[in-house]
Amino acid sequence: MLEIWQHKQGIEDVSYEGIKSVLEDHEECYLCGSSDRSLMGYYRNFDTIGLISLNDWYVVDFGLKEYDDQGNPLKSDDAHTFTQMTNTGEVFLMTSGSPDRGMASVDVSLPEDYRPDTQMLQEHLCQTCLDKITDSLKTSKWKYEKKQAIPLCLVDFKTLEIYSLQDGHVGCSIRDYWVDMEYDGEKVEIHAYYLPRRE
Repeated sequence: MLEIWQHKQGIEDVSYEGIKSVLEDHEECYLCGSSDRSLMGYYRNFDTIGLISLNDWYVVDFGLKEYDDQGNPLKSDDAHTFTQMTNTGEVFLMTSGSPDRGMASVDVSLPEDYRPDTQMLQEHLCQTCLDKITDSLKTSKWKYEKKQAIPLCLVDFKTLEIYSLQDGHVGCSIRDYWVDMEYDGEKVEIHAYYLPRRE
């Protein structure tokens, strides 16, 4: 259930709290389970971070580190960069990065008036994971503004913690990673960096 609280200043908080999961088998949860329709089981082998396009559950690894399919770190002696473009049918993503430097960026273009598909989330997430996702969708808007939450979030593949990509957030720290976000209409630009502590 979508709830809106109004403040005296004419600003409203948009929240998706109270949405209940209808997933019966928690092993099929797209985030913490082993559903063959989600790549999270694969990415959980990686000690890094990524992006989830929530409506189609498209998972993007930022590519800040390189791993083999079993999750073993790869060491490369050659500096290289990568660029990948993906169109999920609704969302367009362009990912680029340099793993040896621990830098990556993802540019996301969303359709106009794109909003979270709460029914899809209810059907494919257990209640614990659904609460994490809906908490990340909290945002604010002016009273007469036609604004919806952006159906995107950041994910820590190791801990499965979820981080907000709503336009009130311009940066966040995730363990040894730093992420900057910029927003322009239906476009979100994300820059991620691997910044481990110096020994």
